Amino acid sequence: MKRSISFFSLLCLVFALILTVCACTSKGTTDDKAAPGESTPESIPGESVTDPNPDLPAGAITFNGGSVDVGSTGATFENGILTITKAGSYELTGKSETCGIVVNVDKSEQVELILAGVELTNPVGPVIFCDSADKLFLTAKEGTTNHLKDGVDYPASAAVDGPNAAIYSDDDLTIRGSGSLKVTALYNNGISSKNDIKIKEVTLTLEAYNTGIRGKESVTVSSGKITVKAGNDAIKASEEVEEGKGYVTVEGGELTLTAGDDCLQAATVLTVSGGKITASAGGKLTNAPTEKVTEGIING
Repeated sequence: MKRSISFFSLLCLVFALILTVCACTSKGTTDDKAAPGESTPESIPGESVTDPNPDLPAGAITFNGGSVDVGSTGATFENGILTITKAGSYELTGKSETCGIVVNVDKSEQVELILAGVELTNPVGPVIFCDSADKLFLTAKEGTTNHLKDGVDYPASAAVDGPNAAIYSDDDLTIRGSGSLKVTALYNNGISSKNDIKIKEVTLTLEAYNTGIRGKESVTVSSGKITVKAGNDAIKASEEVEEGKGYVTVEGGELTLTAGDDCLQAATVLTVSGGKITASAGGKLTNAPTEKVTEGIING
């Protein structure tokens, strides 16, 4: 009888050990994901990302007059210029009337600037200049209002081949978010990119001395509330040579466009398939070699 009890106890002990090993193994497999804050390919904002990734906490940057608190972010501040040299997300708050931002990361890297109640003026150049990146994302944070404004005292070279807009990017630019962004461009263009511009969700109010929104290769508006008042064209894509480029596409959103010249101008193809557009033009409401405009969307 005693032998039977001992054997049974031994079986129970072995079974308990097996369960413990299995539980530890199972825990190891389910926790093998990146901890919050670790940099992974999925953490970097990309085309498939609609909102800031929760696994990539934003580095906080605070503007305060002529000074900037960059905290522990991948950014430096010198001579009125905040320079970002590390990929990732940066949340901007505060106010300054003498500061500009330069994004300069590797061409394979992406940067997101989360506008979280920031008011910036750069009197001598672009407020935001993306000099090098794969993509730049400007995200207006929900519940915040933001204002970016340039001045008229740009370097003379800007008129020819330099950055000549309040927001200027040498690379792809996406403007998004459920907050609001106001852009005032006193020197020349409002928002300009040498590549593609995409706009979605955001409430964007823009006033520009020259062209409002200019994407050399393309401009795509998929949603949002967009108000543009421009001395020249309101929304424009200008690439005439490269195949498949130079197009403007409006898929949705509520647009109010006032232009000294054309409201919607594309070097190749203009497509308007959704949304509501109220337009007033000194030139043409639409101007492109090929136009695919759904009836009833543009009122002017």
